Amino acid sequence: MQLKNDLVVDGVTFPAGSGVLLNYAFPSYRVSYTYDVLRKGNSYLALDLSLQLRNADIYFESLNGPQFIANKNVGPVPISKIKGELWLGEKTYFATDIDGFYASSRFINGADFDFEGSVLDASLWAGLLLTDYLETYFNIRFIGGTAKGTSENASSPDGFTDNKLATINFSIGFLLK
Repeated sequence: MQLKNDLVVDGVTFPAGSGVLLNYAFPSYRVSYTYDVLRKGNSYLALDLSLQLRNADIYFESLNGPQFIANKNVGPVPISKIKGELWLGEKTYFATDIDGFYASSRFINGADFDFEGSVLDASLWAGLLLTDYLETYFNIRFIGGTAKGTSENASSPDGFTDNKLATINFSIGFLLK
């Protein structure tokens, strides 16, 4: 990316016209516990509590100079989950797998500023058993989230961020059992 204006990150200036490599990654690891609250035949509804560890890995690297800034932060993210399948006879089913959270407290991540954040990962699908070992499905998946808050970091122009993400994916597939 080539900068149109000066960019100041943590007190380091990346001058206008220079090239900057930006990495903005949030790999995560999740542990979950699911409890069936309803079960009838193959159909079920389950609730889940999960703990996700996210690793914020953000860096800015100048392509024409020595400037480099890295921000890394590992933090816990509590998540709720609803999962279920509804079978219509022996061959057809509808299923869902929904994960999400909303947080609005500095207590959650130990920050020294207030924030709001949310994530929703919702998958809905319909499936058809073709044989004992093969099924086909149609899936709609939404992944979205928000982040909003003001940091009191003095090196930031105003410290305010307001991010929104929304994606939808449609897929058709086959499963071998």
